[in-house]
Amino acid sequence: KWGFRAAARILRSYQKRGITTINDIIHTFAPSHENDSDHYANMVATLTGYGKYQALDASNDNTAAVLLQAMARMEVGRQYPINEVMEGVALA
Repeated sequence: KWGFRAAARILRSYQKRGITTINDIIHTFAPSHENDSDHYANMVATLTGYGKYQALDASNDNTAAVLLQAMARMEVGRQYPINEVMEGVALA
């Protein structure tokens, strides 16, 4: 849960800087010079059902949890239960 808390805080700091779309979040979190950021962003958009260029509200716990669940799946290849993700996000 603490990892999801930290990740939610990162998302919220991005939001304060105007980084609100999946595309922008992923390209900031996982820059192209180290990752296939376009593939990462496309997969997160597919997994969440949100548009790649849709502005998201990271201060909304549900939105943040869905986004972080998809990002975690891309990062570690594991599907974390949404309630586990929500528990961490609620602490942010």
